[in-house]
Amino acid sequence: MAEQEALMTRHEAARMAGVTFNTILLWIRAGRLHPVAEPGRGRRVIRMSELEVVVTGSETARHKTMNVWAVTAGAKDTPPSPA
Repeated sequence: MAEQEALMTRHEAARMAGVTFNTILLWIRAGRLHPVAEPGRGRRVIRMSELEVVVTGSETARHKTMNVWAVTAGAKDTPPSPA
């Protein structure tokens, strides 16, 4: 028998990801999440595996943007001081 994938509502997805409900809606509108109709009920639900991919990608992107003062060849280790 095939294993059934875990599904969650948009509110449950927001709690699981640690973001607001509006963020989930924005991810859906941006095409990062693709809700499906829940079998038997028809309400829109999100696959847990898809949410994990989006959340992991967001954390990676956030980490990269926070690394503003990364050391490059010939660059100083500290940010420029205000004049």
